[in-house]
Amino acid sequence: RKKEPDKALKFLKEDAAWRQNQDCVALRLESPAAVLGCSPGLVGEYYERRLLGLDKIGRPVYYQNYRNLIVRKLMTLCS
Repeated sequence: RKKEPDKALKFLKEDAAWRQNQDCVALRLESPAAVLGCSPGLVGEYYERRLLGLDKIGRPVYYQNYRNLIVRKLMTLCS
């Protein structure tokens, strides 16, 4: 929020309220297929992502290949 604490606090409160209204915590209890609306394997066909390893301080490093990502097609298959 451009180093403006009042705007940052407002954003944080609005975000927390949205998450509570949308019941985002309940998503943890759902299966991946229920959340996605299709098989997770199908998403993997269109959104290729691999864990390459860890950086110097232990954070995961992913490779994401967008070559096969066709969002419109994926949206029709997962609804």
